[in-house]
Amino acid sequence: MGKRTTIEQRNLILEHFKIGYSYRQIAKMVNLSTTTVFNIIRRFVDENRIEDKGRKAPNKIFTEQEKRRIIRKIRENPKLSAPKLTQQVQDEMGKKCSVQTVRRVLHNHDFNAQVPRKKPFISTKNKGTRMTFAKTHLDKDLEFWNTVIFEDESKFNIFDSDGRNYVWRQSNTELNPKHLKATVKHGGGSVMVWACISAAGVGNLVCIETTTDRNVDLRILKENLLQSAEKLGIRRTFRFYQDNDQDNNQA
Repeated sequence: MGKRTTIEQRNLILEHFKIGYSYRQIAKMVNLSTTTVFNIIRRFVDENRIEDKGRKAPNKIFTEQEKRRIIRKIRENPKLSAPKLTQQVQDEMGKKCSVQTVRRVLHNHDFNAQVPRKKPFISTKNKGTRMTFAKTHLDKDLEFWNTVIFEDESKFNIFDSDGRNYVWRQSNTELNPKHLKATVKHGGGSVMVWACISAAGVGNLVCIETTTDRNVDLRILKENLLQSAEKLGIRRTFRFYQDNDQDNNQA
């Protein structure tokens, strides 16, 4: 590809050509190659123009309405992969298109493939329970919370699932429930533990090596709750809250 020239240079070349200078002489005067000078003059003689031809606009595969349909699909199911979305577009719209073309539509609407944030799964029932607890205790003062011990059992996964999943989302929408990857307490290689906390810190941590039932739970509480309260400096009187238990026990 020859050196790109300005309109002013091309006009100057034509002026020299009209005067009668040769291609080689003109090339030397304007400091361009003879081939570039020849092409500019030939274009003027053959097509009566010195400007470049405008680039032809690319053929648009999707109409604006079809693009909106694609965006609507990804809003409804952000975890849909680009290849699967492309297949749906081809089947439903009768369009022959590549995965890259569909990705381009998404990118142009500020949708990018991101690894979803992980968030512990909370059922609708538990959300209601937690909201009720929060409203009931909204006006409790610091003195009250300094006497509270929370306890819970939880199973922690040692290994996460293989592979990486993605979600299509726009900027600043990572906490939209559709864009999150829900995690659950139980499942996979894991370890079960019991623990308690208070405003003063963390109490005992107990690894549970057997199946839990009421008797196991009572044994853990008898062996660790009062000991933890003493460790945390609230041995004389404290309020004890169990997970998902609206009623508290006062010791």
